[in-house]
Amino acid sequence: MATKVHLLVPPRQPKSSDTALLNLFLSLDKNERRKHFACTLRTSEIVGVSRRTIQLWIELGQIQAVRVSKRYQVHLASVHEYLNESMAAS
Repeated sequence: MATKVHLLVPPRQPKSSDTALLNLFLSLDKNERRKHFACTLRTSEIVGVSRRTIQLWIELGQIQAVRVSKRYQVHLASVHEYLNESMAAS
């Protein structure tokens, strides 16, 4: 019988930038929001990784997202920045 291994990630602590990001999200109209934010599924499709990878990046604070209802809305500019930094580091 296979044993499941769970990666335990400490809960992400809110930052002052979270408030600014939420204010940005709320200030945009629907079309502008779609340009700057995406759900974890859409983000994973854009980047080419799994949805869980996007969720882990959020939980680890590597990319920025706002929680709207029970879903994350990922700030796409932060994903672009994170990927650029990752490429530069390798």
